[in-house]
Amino acid sequence: MSEGPEVQDWPVERLLLDSTNPRLPESLDERDQLALLRFFEQEYDLEELGWSMAEKGYFNEEPLLTVTDPIEESRRIVIEGNRRLAALRLLTDPRARDAIGKRLWYQLAESAADQDLSSVPTRNYASKADLLEYLGFRHVSGLLQWSADAKARFVHTLVIEHGYSFQKAARVIGSRQDAIRR
Repeated sequence: MSEGPEVQDWPVERLLLDSTNPRLPESLDERDQLALLRFFEQEYDLEELGWSMAEKGYFNEEPLLTVTDPIEESRRIVIEGNRRLAALRLLTDPRARDAIGKRLWYQLAESAADQDLSSVPTRNYASKADLLEYLGFRHVSGLLQWSADAKARFVHTLVIEHGYSFQKAARVIGSRQDAIRR
């Protein structure tokens, strides 16, 4: 993946968690923004991100990777960076904190009051397909690896929805073709 689109600051309140994120289990019935926020808060260690952002702000070196929401063009769906967005929501949105109901997030929001977390750097891509290879590298085989189910859903998307061969899908995620085919 090349450098990508220009980095733009975008209001956190106009960013959406990705309801089609491969990390989400198929059994997750509700996929509205508050349900997604609850899932990320329960399943992923957002507190560490929350502490970091409360103390140091948001690191501009890590823009969120987004696509324009097809329903409302003034909003963007975060394709890469959903954990960071969930933490940002909990630090900046009282409704989000109320939905979670953990005292810690109220304390972190108070600590973060001197940080400007109202907008964060983003790169907005034309389509989610433009990010497939990056996501495969970063998560299927990279930094914070996905579960076997999430990997399988991602490979399924590459092969079925985007027409990748098993060989190309394997190359994208840094795996062997026979493992991908299985």
